[in-house]
Amino acid sequence: MQASYSFGINRQYIDTTYKNFKNLNKKNLCLYNVSAFKEVSTGSEKSFYINETAIQFEYRKNIKSSLNSGIDVLHNSSVKPSTKKNLQIGATFGHTLNIGNLKLITLIGCHIYNKDDIQRRIYNKINIDYLITKKISSRISLRSHLFTADFVGIGFGYKLF
Repeated sequence: MQASYSFGINRQYIDTTYKNFKNLNKKNLCLYNVSAFKEVSTGSEKSFYINETAIQFEYRKNIKSSLNSGIDVLHNSSVKPSTKKNLQIGATFGHTLNIGNLKLITLIGCHIYNKDDIQRRIYNKINIDYLITKKISSRISLRSHLFTADFVGIGFGYKLF
């Protein structure tokens, strides 16, 4: 729980609490692709390639806040092929804080395909998106399982509508 009080030196004459949306879609569908390299153990010289493709539906509630849901499809070469396939699929739900062209996204997800370990079925994602144009964005993504970072990836996104 947190409480705070903000004050300023100069009075603000522009009321930003009821600022209207300008050319903002209430509903967006975006496709993202993020790539990363992962070490299975600390100090290991071998890195495994990971490619994550995500499709996310965004419902914009107001000027600063959006709700997200989506599907992640992950090609994870660190999974041992003798026991499981390299393909993993997860469903996500989360919140977006919109700050101009910058988006701070927090997501919680659950593996719905190819994750036997019940303790590692739930994962978290923190994404930072920057809108380069109206349709194209860049992304930095951190994925973790049970408070342990899994990988940090860099990629791009495209707004379908």
